[in-house]
Amino acid sequence: MTLLKAVKSFQMKKHKTFLRLFSILSIFTLVAVLASCDSQPESFEIPTIAPEFLLPTALPTFTPLPSLTPIANATATRELKLRTIVVYDNGFKNGWDMEGEDLFVEPVEDIVYDGNRALKVEPRLAFSRLHIVATEQNQDAVLRGDIVNISFYLRSSEPIAFDDMTITAQGSNDNIFWGKNDRSAITTSGVSFEDTQLSFLGVGTIPEDTWARIEFAPQDQRFDPVYRFFTGVYLSNSSTFLAPYYIDRIEILMVDE
Repeated sequence: MTLLKAVKSFQMKKHKTFLRLFSILSIFTLVAVLASCDSQPESFEIPTIAPEFLLPTALPTFTPLPSLTPIANATATRELKLRTIVVYDNGFKNGWDMEGEDLFVEPVEDIVYDGNRALKVEPRLAFSRLHIVATEQNQDAVLRGDIVNISFYLRSSEPIAFDDMTITAQGSNDNIFWGKNDRSAITTSGVSFEDTQLSFLGVGTIPEDTWARIEFAPQDQRFDPVYRFFTGVYLSNSSTFLAPYYIDRIEILMVDE
């Protein structure tokens, strides 16, 4: 038993000695770490940036580009020249005349728009026609493509509703004058000329005893046959409008080549 106690006493002393040595080493290690924290860090050099990567201290100024001078158009825009053919004013121009179907026409002096005389038209039946046309004596060809519009003044002693009257172009591919049996345009295209109501010309109801200007452009008649020479127009009344009406100052406005 004495030997066993001696062995245990030795082991306990050895263990205590080991703990003391470990504590001493731990203290020295902690002191070394603290000492290293108080030491000055090693110096290092800040890298420099190449000049080409530095932003300029002042923005560069730019010389403005010179203003562009317009180049003169080699082919200057040609001024459009127009001329007017006065078909009727106090009387018909030479080479133009009228022809009626189922109506009576006479010149009058008491109701005129301009000048001394106008045309008074008295329909006898529904859909009677007043032709204003170029005659065989006409020497001034009117090309359809040169016409700007046909204009005239219209009046009646009764109101003219928007659908009371129509206007229709006439044309030919053979002659510069109108012929009752000339079907050259119709034969070429297979279609007839289109009747156009006043409403499609931007005209509403015309009050009684009031002159209204009517403008008609053959170029706008998309359903008309193909033709070269414009030879006239005709006016037609509806079945419900049989009152006398008046026409004055008939003109053709066209391009003058």
